[in-house]
Amino acid sequence: MLLNGAREYRLETRPRILADFEPTCWWHRTSPKSHFTRSLVCSRLTDTGRAFLERCRRIIIERDEAIALIDERGEPQGELRITCSTAMGERFIAPLVRGFAGRHPKLSVTIELTNGIIDLVGEGFAWAVVDDKANAVFAWTRHAPAANPVLIIANMTPVPRPGYRVPVPRDGSWREIINSDAQHYGGSGVGNFGAVEAADGHAILTLPPLATIMLEHGH
Repeated sequence: MLLNGAREYRLETRPRILADFEPTCWWHRTSPKSHFTRSLVCSRLTDTGRAFLERCRRIIIERDEAIALIDERGEPQGELRITCSTAMGERFIAPLVRGFAGRHPKLSVTIELTNGIIDLVGEGFAWAVVDDKANAVFAWTRHAPAANPVLIIANMTPVPRPGYRVPVPRDGSWREIINSDAQHYGGSGVGNFGAVEAADGHAILTLPPLATIMLEHGH
């Protein structure tokens, strides 16, 4: 790598081990030209960093507890699901999981690699409306095994929106179970008269202003 036409750095693609960095660490620790010897350096945790570190510690503790249970009860079996970023999964997690799965053939391991923000229980969440920035409306569904799905819609503007079309996972009746604009809560009372009927994968709703409504399917 060149800097102002002069060779400044050399880039190598070969894998490194921790011992490779010992000379550099020794230089930074002892050389009078090092930034670490010429000035004071202090690292302080931010609130976010502190919370992340605590989560990492909790994960390590839970891992140790799980290993202890395995030692007590014998061979692990069942399903293990791991979700992580693509880079971390490909570089670190996948090689570890392959070795772990090879040692425990009764355990099914699934890795989901994603760089997006996801729900920790992916089966229970799905966006219905996420890109309507013109109307400032968001909608999503929550569902669980042996339970009716629930549709949540938030209108972030002071403008009521009648005839708003929302995709839904099931046709049929959707009962309005919560309306934060109801007169009971001091609102204007705009709503859907208790229920709407969905057809062809969509429901036509009236969205009250500055409010959130929740509708449950099957009532």
